[in-house]
Amino acid sequence: MKRFLILIVLVLGATALWAGGWYYIANRIGAEAERLAAADGTTSPRIACGTFAVSGFPFHFSPVCTNAEITSGDLTLTIPELSATALFYRPTHLQLFAHSPARLSDAFTGSTHELRWDNLRASLRLGGDRLARFSMIGDNLVHADALFGSVELARASHLEFHLIDATSAHPPEAQGTSLDIYARLDGLAVEDFAIADGEASMDGRLTGLPPFDLLARPDALRLWQMAGGTATLRQLEAHAQDMAFSASGDATLDDAGRLNATLAVSSQGLVERFPGLVQDPLAAMLLGEPDAEGTYSQNLSARGGMLFVGILPVMAIAPLF
Repeated sequence: MKRFLILIVLVLGATALWAGGWYYIANRIGAEAERLAAADGTTSPRIACGTFAVSGFPFHFSPVCTNAEITSGDLTLTIPELSATALFYRPTHLQLFAHSPARLSDAFTGSTHELRWDNLRASLRLGGDRLARFSMIGDNLVHADALFGSVELARASHLEFHLIDATSAHPPEAQGTSLDIYARLDGLAVEDFAIADGEASMDGRLTGLPPFDLLARPDALRLWQMAGGTATLRQLEAHAQDMAFSASGDATLDDAGRLNATLAVSSQGLVERFPGLVQDPLAAMLLGEPDAEGTYSQNLSARGGMLFVGILPVMAIAPLF
């Protein structure tokens, strides 16, 4: 009997500790939501909810934000509902969900855009003070101009976007963290440009990123530059009917915030589809000259705040900080 009583006491004690831990973390989540809602929306983004609650006791956390409003400067993004789920014993791995539609308003220009979807979900995994992986998948997305009614601008049948920690792949002496970036669009249609069933994909890498909690700081770009950060576009490809476009290059910033970059672009079918491009001197210069197979190619670069096409300076680029 005594052993049985001891077992009951241990079970009750463990249950009380588990419940206490769950409610403590749930309260911390609520406090963080209040902190985000109290931001000014200028120096740091403001994220406010019409209602906010955390459920899921006892095995997981499921915060739900209804009528979410995200404000940053002149931009305001509204989403009917945002929710997340994380297991109690794995709080750094979140499953994220968003209800359609999202509406983005710009108070400066007066424009309003809307994004609708049938399914949009994401997975976020943290590793200490850095992002281990973020993946987002969406189906049947529609982009519309919503200033007056809803005018469809573009649609895609499928979207994928991935950020993957690649810090272990760069040299030991390198500073900051690295992320591989992969993105893909399928079934892309843009009626105004007579584009149907298009595809686009991107493969890139960012190095020298500051810790995760510093990325929202106003001087994040300067911190990235000080760490020797590089943005590499390994491959960008887009295809639609008789058109094709590809690009690759890399970019850094100097200590004055000026862009230093190289970009190689090639295309097929763009000039034939949009003959007005050759009548625009800048567009024609950026596209380059065709070879015997009709492929246009050009090498662009930026040095010391100046954009060059080949060796010809074209325009000045303002410093980024």
